[in-house]
Amino acid sequence: MTFNGTARAEHGADVPVFVASCVFTRPARDFAARHGLCLIDVDLLGFWNSGTTLSSLVELDIGRSGTNRKLSPDHD
Repeated sequence: MTFNGTARAEHGADVPVFVASCVFTRPARDFAARHGLCLIDVDLLGFWNSGTTLSSLVELDIGRSGTNRKLSPDHD
């Protein structure tokens, strides 16, 4: 994954955040969990857009997330 190779080394990211309008596959979530990447998928994008702080989303355990993940709109 090119994003992982450049996010920290080239762009100096403390927490690389990858935002997409899809649901990430299990292999993608596993990869991200191993490398400390934050994935914001279509489900979380709606929460972020509704006011959930990015820091709250970064703290989620993406290794266990997926389409079965449910957050309350007031989650912080």
